[in-house]
Amino acid sequence: MMYRSWPFFMFICESCGAQQAANLSPTLKIVSSRVKTYPERFRTIPPKGHEKKPRHVKIDRGGEGQEIVREISVCERCAIA
Repeated sequence: MMYRSWPFFMFICESCGAQQAANLSPTLKIVSSRVKTYPERFRTIPPKGHEKKPRHVKIDRGGEGQEIVREISVCERCAIA
């Protein structure tokens, strides 16, 4: 079995279709997003932290935010354009 010091991953740009070299990492480009409304949640318990701190019941007020629907892996040239 052959071991390498780091993985050599190559990727194909989803915008121009060109194959990239092994030492380049892809850039994620957001293609589409949407507005999402989050409902209010009652009696939300925060995650466990230190056991010395008391855990209080909390109300999550919800709100609005952006969600990524689709993102693509692109090369450096396509990310700039």
